[in-house]
Amino acid sequence: MAIRNDSLFKKPDDPLQRMLDKAGPNVSLAEFIDTMMRLIQIHIEHLEKLCKLDSFLGESHRLTPAIKLVNRVAVQDYTFHDGLYIPTGTEVHSPSYGISADPDVYTSPMTFDLQRFLKPRQQNPAAWK
Repeated sequence: MAIRNDSLFKKPDDPLQRMLDKAGPNVSLAEFIDTMMRLIQIHIEHLEKLCKLDSFLGESHRLTPAIKLVNRVAVQDYTFHDGLYIPTGTEVHSPSYGISADPDVYTSPMTFDLQRFLKPRQQNPAAWK
């Protein structure tokens, strides 16, 4: 006859699972990320040191933006230096990929350059916090 010991089959305490069980399907992404960061003890100070990862993500997003066209509505009248006038309520569209691929904006825009966003960060670290 075998002796059953339920404590051998008990799962270890999992704070993430406790949080998910408590919140159910309505847990917000912000709450989930905050809990994850606390569980693995990641702090903003640590994330700020990941310069190469940040540069990689920035360059990846520049070459393959998630949103190809950014749409906005002007909330006030605006006149550009060249005289172009945009009245309040006008829809304004900005082609994010077109800007990212423009050689007047980025040197060698079709080349993946891991250093592209790293160089400015190294030159002025305070601006990136």
